[in-house]
Amino acid sequence: MSATRPIDELQRLSRESANGELICAASQVEVHVFLQAGRIAWATDSRHPFAFASHLQTIARIDPDTLRQVVEECRREKLPLGETLVEWGLANWDGVRTALAHQISLAVSQLASLEVAQTLFLERGFRDYNEKLTFAVGEFVAAAPTIEPEPVPEPPPPPVAAAGERRSLARQLRASIEGLSWVEVLDHERLIDGDPACPSSRVPLELVRATILDDCDFVAIRSARSSVVGMSMARPCSIWCRLSAESTFGAVVSAIWAVAGAAEKSFDRPPTRPDGATWSVGATDDGATEALRSFQKRAQEVLGAIVISADCEQAIAGSGCSLIEPERCVDIARRRARALGGDTLRLADPGEAALDSIGFSLKTMVSGESRLWCFGAELERGESLWLFLDRRTSQGLGWAYLSAVTRALARAPGRDA
Repeated sequence: MSATRPIDELQRLSRESANGELICAASQVEVHVFLQAGRIAWATDSRHPFAFASHLQTIARIDPDTLRQVVEECRREKLPLGETLVEWGLANWDGVRTALAHQISLAVSQLASLEVAQTLFLERGFRDYNEKLTFAVGEFVAAAPTIEPEPVPEPPPPPVAAAGERRSLARQLRASIEGLSWVEVLDHERLIDGDPACPSSRVPLELVRATILDDCDFVAIRSARSSVVGMSMARPCSIWCRLSAESTFGAVVSAIWAVAGAAEKSFDRPPTRPDGATWSVGATDDGATEALRSFQKRAQEVLGAIVISADCEQAIAGSGCSLIEPERCVDIARRRARALGGDTLRLADPGEAALDSIGFSLKTMVSGESRLWCFGAELERGESLWLFLDRRTSQGLGWAYLSAVTRALARAPGRDA
C-alpha cells in the first residue's frame, strides 16, 4: 500500500513501463487507472463513470440500443470496446480516442486532487491494446488542474423547531445534509417519520428484512444513478435515505451518522493477515477460485471472498484466510445476496433507464456485520460476489477492491456467459 501522493505513484509506474491497474480509494472519490507498458489504456472515477459512453454517443451519434449491443458483445467475448466500435463501423479512431481522452482526463484530474489516499497497484498482463488508443501519462498530468481535496463537510446544527412543533429527525437530516432525495425513519417495518411526507414507505420491506432486521447495523446499495443507505438506531428503529448520484458518498454517510446521533463501530486494529489463502470453496482448479486466491495474495485487507449462485443457495467459489471461517462467509453472503438481488432497490428514473440501455444496470452493496464489512456485487450470470474486510478498513478501499475483483472474475477461465 503506497503512502505517496496518488499522482506521483501514477507517474512512477509510468516511468517503469508498468502493466496493470492502479487503484486509489478516498472518502471523496474512487479512481482506477489501467496501464499498458506505462501508457494509460483506460481510466475511470466514481464521479464520472459513464463519461466515455456519454461523450461517444454525442460525437458519434450512436443510438443507445446499438451501443448496448456492442457493450454486451465485448463483455461476452472479452473484446476492447473502443476497437470493436471502430471495427463495426460505428465510430472512427479519432472519435473513440477523443472520448477516451475525455474520460481519462476526468479520472486523472480527480487523482491529482488527492494529497493523501490509499493506493494499490495490481500487476496484470493485459492483451495488447492498439497504441492509437493509449496515452502517455504526461498528456494528462501536465494539464490536470490543481484541485484542493474536498473536505468532509461538518453538518450544520439541526434547525431549531418552533414552539410546539414536533421535532422530525427525517426533516432535520434532509435539511442539514445536501444530496438526500428523501429520508425515512422506520420502527421495525412501520414508517413513523419521512421527508418529504409519503403515505407508505419508499424503502422496500424486503430490503429492510434482509439487512437491518437481520443482524447488520449498516447497509448501502448503489446503482448507476443513486444509492439507498440504511442504518440502525435503537432497535428496532432504522433510518433510510436515498442519495443522489452527484453526492459525495463517504462525506454524506459520515454526516448522516453525525446528525442521527449514532457512531460507527470502532474496534482495536486486527492482527496482520497471514499471507495467502488458507481455505477455498469449490474445485481447486476452478478459474473463479484461482482468481479470488490470486487477488487476496496482493490485497492483504481482504479476509475472504465468495461467489454465490443465482438462487442464493450455493457457494460456487471462494477463498480466505484463517482469520475468518468459510462457513461464516457463506452464511453472510447467502443472506445478503437476497438483499442485493430481485426488486429490493426500486430507483427507476429516466436517467437510470438510459444507462440500463447501454449495459450499466448491475448493483453493488456493503453491509456492516459486527466486526466485518461485507461488500457485494451482482455478476453477469445472476451470481453475486462477496468480499469480507475488517471493519477498521476504509469503505472506500472496499468499494475499489470490489470493482477490481469483479473485473478479474470476468476474465477468469470458464467464466464466459
